Amino acid sequence: MKLKLLIPTFLPLLALAVLLLFAAVPEAAEAGTYTTYLCRTPEGGDARPTEFRVSEGPPPSALATRDQCPSGPYELEMGPTTTHPSPDHLNAEVDAPAGVEIVAYKFWRAAQLAKNYHYFYDERGTVVRSELDNCTTTHGCTSKGNPANPFDPSNLVQMSGRTGVTGLEFFVTCGIPDGTAESCPAEAPGARFELFGGELTLADNTAPIIAATPSGPLVSPTAHLSGSEPVTIAATDTGSGVYQAFLEVDGTIVQSATLDENGGLCKPPYVSVQPCKLSATGTISLDTSKLADGAHSLRILVSDATATNVTSWGPVTIHTDNGRCNPTPVTKAMDMKVRVAARGKRESRAITTRFGQEVKVRGRLVGGDGKPVPDAEVCIAERQAAGTGPLHRTAIKTTDARGYFSYKVKKGPSRRVFFVHRTGNGAVVGSVAVRVRAPLELQGTPLSLVNGQTLTMRGRLRSPPYPRRGSLVELQAYRETGWQTFATTNTNRRGRFAYRYTFSRTTGVQHYLLRARVPKQENYPFETGSSHPIKVTVAGSG
Repeated sequence: MKLKLLIPTFLPLLALAVLLLFAAVPEAAEAGTYTTYLCRTPEGGDARPTEFRVSEGPPPSALATRDQCPSGPYELEMGPTTTHPSPDHLNAEVDAPAGVEIVAYKFWRAAQLAKNYHYFYDERGTVVRSELDNCTTTHGCTSKGNPANPFDPSNLVQMSGRTGVTGLEFFVTCGIPDGTAESCPAEAPGARFELFGGELTLADNTAPIIAATPSGPLVSPTAHLSGSEPVTIAATDTGSGVYQAFLEVDGTIVQSATLDENGGLCKPPYVSVQPCKLSATGTISLDTSKLADGAHSLRILVSDATATNVTSWGPVTIHTDNGRCNPTPVTKAMDMKVRVAARGKRESRAITTRFGQEVKVRGRLVGGDGKPVPDAEVCIAERQAAGTGPLHRTAIKTTDARGYFSYKVKKGPSRRVFFVHRTGNGAVVGSVAVRVRAPLELQGTPLSLVNGQTLTMRGRLRSPPYPRRGSLVELQAYRETGWQTFATTNTNRRGRFAYRYTFSRTTGVQHYLLRARVPKQENYPFETGSSHPIKVTVAGSG
């Protein structure tokens, strides 16, 4: 059960005073510590996720808890309309996570007691410190604090420099410390404890651990990085939980991100004693365009909720390359002439080919005067078809004495290939479109049937990236007028599909040619492609 420290609805002046009191609470924690708030944050937000255990003392009777956070208090009440036997009690406690200690705390409270009732709180841990704040009617105490003004100075209890404290426990009881076992009468106000707000400062002296080697393009030792590049990080912790990851480039922190927000708990101001998950995985990206092109030293750091317990991975050397392949702004001071070399065909700036073929591109860089530009650097980058994503650099070429160069586009999906030469005035750019037919396989079982039997057609796309929601597949039969679609289906996330067709109208013995066809689609970067046909023999009636 959750115990919250609550604040009632106040008059405007009182509300202002409450905000000023909390505004005075320092938010910065010391090294190795973090602060969590009870019932409400300093800004008045809800701190209800803080976990309290509430238990009732035997025998059960008119015991109640009321949670009104963050606008009111959290109450423990032994009702005034019932006689309570000794040692009837009600208590609520909050515990630090394993390996974490409470080193300081403050809370605002009020208590009201009738005859024979008792209020107190204890510190729990390696040493139990009992009744640090108490009120006993037999000793002449009938109340603590001012319930009409929740943040009155008389309501404040605070401790610092604590050691070995792992929890706090609040009690209202029938019975007193000297062992008197008298019952408590049905008399107002009974016993009521109200907790209006508070904070715990917790010490966590153990740094998190990076659980696996970070992965992704950003930490690839051979990659030439451009644009925004990601890295995935997994970490574990034993105390307050895994909080943030940081990217440090050449000794300076340039990016940070929370690995797992834990449903909103893992961000200051904390409202849980263990705000962050003990195991977290997340991805953080680095905008390499903000770095100079060339080699850089990268370290990855991970902190727990204290933000000061930090572990690191690296350094590793990364290589950024944003400028040489940047196709903007365009300048007309030179001309980049690029063409696809197609055997037996006229060279052009586009080609449609089958999957698995390398495509050769010839290019020439000439100046505004029409003369070749020798020994010039040409940066080559690709963007997937229909893509609006980043350009990915694939090669650097240098023109020969006559300004020529050549490049082989590797097998893969459809894409546009850019050829960029940078000048002081901008980019000289040429591009070609390489359109690749979708690679598709089809098999049928069995290939010899009689009327009433079912043919199972199975197939697959031979190349990723496979769409998460699948791609449309058309199943076709060859007629005198050409290929005709008789059914459609979709691939799964692995690019596979299956379809069952039952023959029912065949007469005589018929031979069918069947194929699968994938039309051009936005979610699959290939042109329309077809499988090789399969031959199916069906024996019908007559």
